[in-house]
Amino acid sequence: MDTTGSDQDRGRRRRPRVAVLFGGRSGEHSISCVTAAGVLEAIDRSRYDVVAVGITKDGRWLLVDDDPRVWRITDGVMPMVSEAAALSVGGRIGEVVPARRLGEATLDLRSGGAATEPIDVVFPLLHGPYGEDGTVQGLLELAGIRYVGSGVLASAVGMDKDVMKTLLRAAGLRVADWVSFTAQENCRHGWPNWGGRCSSSRPGRDRASVCHA
Repeated sequence: MDTTGSDQDRGRRRRPRVAVLFGGRSGEHSISCVTAAGVLEAIDRSRYDVVAVGITKDGRWLLVDDDPRVWRITDGVMPMVSEAAALSVGGRIGEVVPARRLGEATLDLRSGGAATEPIDVVFPLLHGPYGEDGTVQGLLELAGIRYVGSGVLASAVGMDKDVMKTLLRAAGLRVADWVSFTAQENCRHGWPNWGGRCSSSRPGRDRASVCHA
């Protein structure tokens, strides 16, 4: 993929450049990469210029290979964003940062401080905290960058199960009974007994769950 060349005809409207954003700092990093593989394979490249942006587990935003095969599970090994998967821009690792010029609502591909082509819209495929919880959406809102999916509030509410259930019940919708407690409280009142029905425990702001018969 050529990230340094300019459009041949500046007078002709170029295709929108979409950044597929995945990886991230959460425990679901690799699952996000697998999700990206599916999107990178399915997206219509005759209509969109596609840029793959991977976030490492320590939070670096890197320009990475947009080949879906790189991000699939291979021989039981889960994919992971790292510098080894990063593409070179001008002989250096390509990083992605918000545009620093007032009024430019884009992301820039940068290498050693030199900007290349802007990104028009972000397609977040991050799983778990720092992705589905409104944080990256807030970052993109602050930078004025277009993105796909729910906004800050909807993402934050959807991620926090206690808040979500409270709001749904307040709106008059039927919601399964639940009890919330902090790690410090350690369910001091004991696990609720709901007539022998199966129950499950889930982190309030994460995705994994454990069933209790």
